[in-house]
Amino acid sequence: MFIPKGTQLNKKTILLVEPNNTGKISDSVEVHKKYAIDLASVSSVGNNFSTELRIPLLVPIFPRPASQPLMYTHALDRDAMLEEATDLKRLDLQLLGMIADAQKVLSTMDIPVDSKIFMNGFSASGTFTNRFSLIHPDKVKALAIGGFNGKLMLPQKRY
Repeated sequence: MFIPKGTQLNKKTILLVEPNNTGKISDSVEVHKKYAIDLASVSSVGNNFSTELRIPLLVPIFPRPASQPLMYTHALDRDAMLEEATDLKRLDLQLLGMIADAQKVLSTMDIPVDSKIFMNGFSASGTFTNRFSLIHPDKVKALAIGGFNGKLMLPQKRY
């Protein structure tokens, strides 16, 4: 999580979420972690938005395992949604848990945040953002995506 200088205390704000998109597969979580930290703190559209708006930014670290190269976790594709392995199961629900945790942490820092989030992403993370907002429209206040690609076919019984 990145909290820019000038974030106001004791004034309700909005949490921005930018899913990580490492751009490559790796079984090392450290590869994805390094990229996510860079996105959050150095260079990304989310970091620029966060800094300019003075709102906190959450960049979740989702691995994109080389051992399962067809599963595109960074795009929240069908294979990712159907994955049953504990560490990769329902990444959308894992993200909701991360958001709830970030909201609690920010609250203890006197930075109250809205229950709904802003999301942004480009390319695979744009696809992730779009799909996440389709599954959880009640959690997203607004989203900005670029380089979106792919069909929105998700294995959900109900939308």
